[in-house]
Order: sequence, then C-alpha cells, then structure tokens
Amino acid sequence: MIKYAIPGMYELANLNFKLLDIKKNHPKFFYDDVEIEISYGNPQFCIWDGGRIFASYHQSSIDNIKYIINTYNNVFNIPIRYVFTNNQLTSKEYNNRFCNLLMEAGATGPNEVVVADDNLMYYLKDKYPMYKYVSSTTKVITNPEEAKKEIDREEYTLTCLHYDLNFNFKFLNSLSSKERAKTEFLINPICPAGCQFRKDHYKLNSQMVLNYGKEYKTPWCGIVENNFYPNAHKNHMTYDMIKEKYAPMGFEHFKIEGRTWSELELALTYCEYMIKPEYRHYVLTGLIGR
Repeated sequence: MIKYAIPGMYELANLNFKLLDIKKNHPKFFYDDVEIEISYGNPQFCIWDGGRIFASYHQSSIDNIKYIINTYNNVFNIPIRYVFTNNQLTSKEYNNRFCNLLMEAGATGPNEVVVADDNLMYYLKDKYPMYKYVSSTTKVITNPEEAKKEIDREEYTLTCLHYDLNFNFKFLNSLSSKERAKTEFLINPICPAGCQFRKDHYKLNSQMVLNYGKEYKTPWCGIVENNFYPNAHKNHMTYDMIKEKYAPMGFEHFKIEGRTWSELELALTYCEYMIKPEYRHYVLTGLIGR
C-alpha cells in the first residue's frame, strides 16, 4: 500500500476536503494501491512552525481550527499532523498560548506532530502524550548511519528522510522490515539535490517565524520558480517508481510537499500521484472548480 501524507492541513483545507470527498465517493478514480493517511500543516502565525514561509498570513479562530481538525478526524477518518519544526526555540517559547491551544484542539483525535528539535519533542511528549511524534526531514540528516539511528529511536513513530537518501539503495536495502515501516519519504522536494544551504535555510525560516514574518534574502538559494520546472523533477520520486520499487521493498509512507503552493499546483500534483490517467481531467475540474 502507498500511504500519502498530503500538505496544507489548514492552509489548503478546502482543496484537501474536495480530494478526500472524491476519494470517499469515487474510489475508482484513484490508483487501487493508494491511501491518504494524514494531512499536515499549521494555522498561520504559529511560532513553532519553521519549515515554510507563506506569501500572506491570515489569522484563524480556534473554533475554525477545531472545525477543520474535526472534519479530517471524524468525517474523513484521517489524522492531522502539526508541523512544529522551528529549530530556534527556547524554553520560553514553549509556553506560547496559541501553539498550546493548537495542541489542545487536536488532543481529541489520533493526531501527530512533526518536530525538528528534540527538546521541544520531550516537552510536548510529556504534556501531550496522546499524540504520535515524527522526526522531521528538516533535521537534514544526510549520513546513512545517523539516519538509521534516527529511525530506530523509540520516541518517534516515523522519521521523514532527507531526500538525498531517497535513491541510496545500499542504505535503504540495509534497513530491517521494522525500520522500513518507520521510514517516510519526501517524494517531490522543491530544493535541489545535495543543497549545502538547506540547514541554514531552515534556521533562517525559524528565525523569521519568531520575528513574525521579518523578511530575509537568500541569494545562494537554488530553488526554482515552481515545482513543475524540468530541473525540479530531477530528484522526484514518481508514482511508477514508488509502485514498482519502493512499495515492494516494504516502504509505505510517502510525503507530498506543497504547503505554500497554489491550489492548482497542488491539485495537479495530487492527480499525478493518485489519480488514474483517464480520470485526471475530471478530478482536476472537481478540485479547482468553484
């Protein structure tokens, strides 16, 4: 089974609800081996976030947040996963009222948190033991031995690999069946392969969030304009690759990037990874139509 984590839990909830509704009512449109297992993201103005910078910000009410979580959990029966990957937090930020309200809002369902800072993870795990915790790809662990140790940690249900390890089959073949079950792949990264600035970029993103959106410049960044440029696809895993290579090896968890994308960009990506070719135009119309 191919289990996808889809982006935009909050930011693109309406699009995701359309996708999940189509999956629920028209399963024949989807590849038979595809499952949507979780949606990840955050409401904006969340200082524990650190992975992505948004073009615009919109504050949400806690009632709307609860509604969105309830829809995922109880209408479509999938968890949500908060993205608390800020790696520049100090203990004083752990008491942030809004972030703790988010944790309280999601504490009634089978939900998850992805983190990049072990100290934050231990704080949250002690205060909110009902959540599952996921080790973030933003830790930028590129050494295979270190990645294996991260996968083996009992504190984490899953570890999302750095995408540079996606095609290291010597490493992947060395993993036990238990380790493969705890491994998640970021399948369509927007960052270029082997980027030496990735860790620095996440640090700057984290600092920017703590400064509530103060901009910074990255003239060294190799990200292309969007994820549909040919160069961006060079280090992507395709559906056929997942089906023919990774799934038979016992890997099940695959994360789709796209939290800051437009609805059209993400809808096209969903069609590419989940929808049978003969139904793609129909599903795309359903996803982006009003």
